[in-house]
Amino acid sequence: ESGESIDAGLIGLTELGSVSGRTFTDEDYDGLRGETEKPASATVTLLDGAGNALASTRTDANGAYRFDGLKAGKYAVAFELPEGWQFTRSREDAPSYNSDVPETSENQARTAAIYLPMGEELPVDAGGYRAAKLSGAVWMYPNGNDGAANMPVRLIRGGEVYRETETDARGAYAFDALPPGEYTVEPVLPDGLLVMNETAANVTLAMGETRGGVRFAAVQAAALRGTIGDEGANLSLRSEAGEVWECGDVGTFAFEGLLPGEYTLSVTPAEGWALCDYRQETQTFTLEPGETLEMTFETRPEAVVSGSVWYDENGDGSAEGEA
Repeated sequence: ESGESIDAGLIGLTELGSVSGRTFTDEDYDGLRGETEKPASATVTLLDGAGNALASTRTDANGAYRFDGLKAGKYAVAFELPEGWQFTRSREDAPSYNSDVPETSENQARTAAIYLPMGEELPVDAGGYRAAKLSGAVWMYPNGNDGAANMPVRLIRGGEVYRETETDARGAYAFDALPPGEYTVEPVLPDGLLVMNETAANVTLAMGETRGGVRFAAVQAAALRGTIGDEGANLSLRSEAGEVWECGDVGTFAFEGLLPGEYTLSVTPAEGWALCDYRQETQTFTLEPGETLEMTFETRPEAVVSGSVWYDENGDGSAEGEA
């Protein structure tokens, strides 16, 4: 009323803050924003502590975004990358230029709720990459049209199994949503099957690369078995590739899990013994897929022929007294 004074009390003020950051392309999958790595395009959404969307924007040409006029409190930031992209791994050892969202094989991710102090600027970055793909097949030798179905195939990264899958009815397999880097592919074949070519393939994938044709030829294992009468004998088996297997002090022997191909077997009886057929000491033969070759070696104690030679200077046919 006229002449009245009212005490309004205390009026509290707060200084407004902001949330900002950058999205970047992590081509080397190290979780860090490198100086030469390009910006990435993304839709960025600011959420309150309860997960409600407050504002949304697109990153600019430099991958930057910004939300201003924010009161102190808890906020989260959600990122959406283009289709075919996924988020890189996080690096807690370099918080100033790492990716602040969890790694995922999808193109959407968000941070946990982060507290924004009054009047401060909260940096939140996100790194992503275009996913790579790797595919191939496991087929049965010698017929390349026969796929090996339901065969486990492992994808190894950094010395550990990163993914595992199985071949389909045609023997084909595929790994998608892969980060760039070095991998080893190896089929896991059941007992009785071997890989004709290299047992594992080393592959380096660039960001977004699609690599196919990593094929493995499976074949039925061959074997060489047999007996030898002399238990002190030594057997040496050599493949065309120069691999050598030794088997010593045996009465029976077995070389299992052999690839088909040409082999040379060398047999050395124990001292004082000899093979009844000397032609068996070294022999070359070919093993077919799935073949088991049986061999038998007979030995006998060595016989000895001995005597002497002398100069028959007096021509009497006798060695007595002669050199």
